[in-house]
Amino acid sequence: MTPKTFWIIVIKIIGIYAILQLVSIVPQVLNSFFWLFTTSVNNPPGGDPNYANQINYTGLLIELAYCIAQIFFYFLIVRYCIFKPSVIINKLKLVDGLEDERLEFNIHRSTILKIAVIITGALTLITSVPFLIETLFGYFQTAENYRRFIDDPEAKYIAMHFLKTVAGLFMLTCSRMIVNYIELKQRRKPIVNKE
Repeated sequence: MTPKTFWIIVIKIIGIYAILQLVSIVPQVLNSFFWLFTTSVNNPPGGDPNYANQINYTGLLIELAYCIAQIFFYFLIVRYCIFKPSVIINKLKLVDGLEDERLEFNIHRSTILKIAVIITGALTLITSVPFLIETLFGYFQTAENYRRFIDDPEAKYIAMHFLKTVAGLFMLTCSRMIVNYIELKQRRKPIVNKE
């Protein structure tokens, strides 16, 4: 294994972890958008001035901008870490002076990625299942206070921990499919015309 292959594996593992972090941000953004939409619909301009003064639109817009910036940042991390790790290696000069050296591992790159996916899935399950159970328990205790599930303040956390649990289960059960998707570009060989 060359040093470049080693760094590609490490960077792709970071990309897999970034996907899991992205799953936890999406419900926050959706909740902020939903709150902004329902607030503007329920209290149109020219409505009750006391109610309008209680809403901090500037703070809400700043929160939305922050969440969208986070999603964009994680999207860039995932894109470059999983699909373009060579760009990161070249920009950070991780293999300068190490081109001639070889790291002796008898494990194939896809096997290492599969192990990383399984470990990441297991860690995700370990962290998300207890919180999912806790938020579901809290929801059922206060379910009679809200007419709809979406009105409950715990709804976004239930959705987030549910998605994390599903992602962890998917990573455990379909690790080979995930690794195949990650390495799809490396398996395609360019066609050389011999004309």
